[in-house]
Amino acid sequence: MLGDSKMKSRLDKLLVEKGFCRTRSQARDIIRLGRVKINGKVHVKPGTLINHNCDISVERRKYVNRAAEKLEHALKKLSIVFESRTVCDIGASTGGFTQVALIHGARKVYAVDVGKDQLADEIRKDKRVVVLERVNARYLSRNLLGERVDVVLCDVSFISVVKVLPAIRSILKSDGNALVLVKPQFEVGPEYLHHGLVQDFSKHREAIMSIVFEALQNDLNACNIVTSDLPGANGNFEYFLHLSSSHELNIITEEKVIEVINAARKMHRGELL
Repeated sequence: MLGDSKMKSRLDKLLVEKGFCRTRSQARDIIRLGRVKINGKVHVKPGTLINHNCDISVERRKYVNRAAEKLEHALKKLSIVFESRTVCDIGASTGGFTQVALIHGARKVYAVDVGKDQLADEIRKDKRVVVLERVNARYLSRNLLGERVDVVLCDVSFISVVKVLPAIRSILKSDGNALVLVKPQFEVGPEYLHHGLVQDFSKHREAIMSIVFEALQNDLNACNIVTSDLPGANGNFEYFLHLSSSHELNIITEEKVIEVINAARKMHRGELL
């Protein structure tokens, strides 16, 4: 606890009370991303009790959307190289993943989305970005791009990742890498959702292992997995799965998947309450 005053509140609650954030969910995000300082010191635990008189500062957001922050933190734990590479961002939306790829030195990024006019202007105007709108990811092909790419980034909703694996493989080079955001709520049946949440963690495991298996059928090795430091918008846990078209990397085991799921549960403990 910080300060001696009896007037203390949880840090996430205090950020809302003082107008730094609209919701406690938003407050938890920026706290855990290390963007909040109390008396000049970074604090990353939303539940820390803080004196109301403490000096609070919040670092401004530098990305076009929340997805970019998810990816940036995942890259600290994964070996994905963007420098001078050609990238395809599937499910680009406002361009968060594209933005991160550009920041890390991508030579060219194909920003693909089934929607239209969503990409942030600053991303759309970048000469390294090729905008492909109203494109269904399932039908993405090498012919459409005119080349194969080094890296695929994938963040899709309301569709299983399994559905886009053939397209991912078709556009990847033989030594390419893909980073897929796995959202269990779109991988399991509606009968396993409770207010939009997948609370049975055995279903997380089944969903991930299903993608690992289907990736292998599409000549892609699932070689690593990490939890997203930020949960989904509704509080669902999410995972970044690293796929490779090279056969030099080992396939992750089910034990590894369980380990990562347990780490996610520990990290986000209390987020679903």
